[in-house]
Amino acid sequence: SHVYMMGGNKVGDMDTVKKTIRALLISAKNGLTPNQLAKDYEVIIGEPLPVKKLGYRSLMDLVYSIPDVIQVTINAYGRITLRGIADTSSRHIAQLVSKQRSTKSYSRIKSHPSTPHLKS
Repeated sequence: SHVYMMGGNKVGDMDTVKKTIRALLISAKNGLTPNQLAKDYEVIIGEPLPVKKLGYRSLMDLVYSIPDVIQVTINAYGRITLRGIADTSSRHIAQLVSKQRSTKSYSRIKSHPSTPHLKS
């Protein structure tokens, strides 16, 4: 379903859009409003967010379709703030690292002879 171009990413590709949005939001400490996000995207990429091209009716339509990328907060005054969610690949790497750490200490414990008399 993704559009792949020979020799690199197409700007209108959903994966590229998600990566760009995530990077913009994560680098904005206090999050961005939808308008700010749209403006920043256009400044960085040089063209507007391809909302319609990706098949969405509006920016918020797109925003709500990628909960793995954007956390939406609406305050009491109805102000919408968008924040970036660290992606699964960085989370996955973090998990691997911590898993490796725990397996190392675990294998040290396991190398002791088992003590069956504890099971009574």
